[in-house]
Amino acid sequence: MKTIFRQALFLAWVLVTGLTCNSAEAAPEEMKPLRQQFELDLEKVKSNVGALDQNYLAALNRLEESEKKLGNLDAVLKIRKEVESHGDGTGYTVETFKARFSDYPALRDTQSKYIVERIKIERALEEAVARVAQVYFGRLTILVGELTKKSRIEDAIAVTEERKRIAGLMTPVAKKSKSETEMVDSEPIRVRAHLVAKAEAELFHNGKSVYLRRSDEEGDNGTDAKSSFFDIQAGDVIVVRVRGDAVFRSLALAMELPDEDRAVFFESGDVKVIGSGASTDPTAVDAKAIEAAPAVHPQSTVPDRPWVIAWEEHRLEGGGFLKPEPQGEWVLWGAVLTPEMLERKAEKQ
Repeated sequence: MKTIFRQALFLAWVLVTGLTCNSAEAAPEEMKPLRQQFELDLEKVKSNVGALDQNYLAALNRLEESEKKLGNLDAVLKIRKEVESHGDGTGYTVETFKARFSDYPALRDTQSKYIVERIKIERALEEAVARVAQVYFGRLTILVGELTKKSRIEDAIAVTEERKRIAGLMTPVAKKSKSETEMVDSEPIRVRAHLVAKAEAELFHNGKSVYLRRSDEEGDNGTDAKSSFFDIQAGDVIVVRVRGDAVFRSLALAMELPDEDRAVFFESGDVKVIGSGASTDPTAVDAKAIEAAPAVHPQSTVPDRPWVIAWEEHRLEGGGFLKPEPQGEWVLWGAVLTPEMLERKAEKQ
């Protein structure tokens, strides 16, 4: 399906070439200033989009230069392949982009940041274009009535045709509402949380603490645990409260689905940093708080080998370790479960 941004580009081209009516001359004079204002509003909406791809390529170039200095040929080749595959971003889809996610942590983290920002921009575009279209549609509706009263039926028909085309840009709002409804009405999934951290860690689900049964062999400076079974579904809020004093502090989290022999895992781009400090309240974090928080995500990392082994012993494939910052201070991470995240399940080992 076309993104709203592509629809907006197509519509702008149609408007410029005068195809929204039989010809530019066919449009009644009263409609021309309305169309011009709509075009200006549309250009304002689109003005910031191209910067994301430029910034992404610049970030990849900086990463390549850094790896060159370290003599890491394998990393340089992976980065160059991503630059070539991404191009100018016009061929982007969520599916193809996620399929290219690298096993190289620094590149994967850069990719995660891009996809989070891309989704956020497209959502903002969808809403903004719909608002602009609604304003234009309303003005056209008033004009149709005025022209009809003056017995200018052919002109009124021309404006009606324009209005029909603009109505297509108003549909994303309805689609979004339907998606949100589907999220609320989705079926619960029975899961068990697995958490391994070279840090102190607590887990919360929809504002309630999730009890974690800890391993008898875990060290004093870490957490190796799993929960009892509980139900999750799209729209639920997962919050982690974590504090790590070690240089290689880290945390990995996944939700096991024993009945389906697989697991839901979390990546850097799924999780936002909500706040830090001892006074932060994990039970007060809801979906709106996560949505409103800046797009700051915990960085991917690799802990000491004993903690990697501890995670491998849980036999869950996918995801990886994230790093709590700042060192020695409590920090909150929040994630809202989406249908896409619940479908993105890795096979258990």
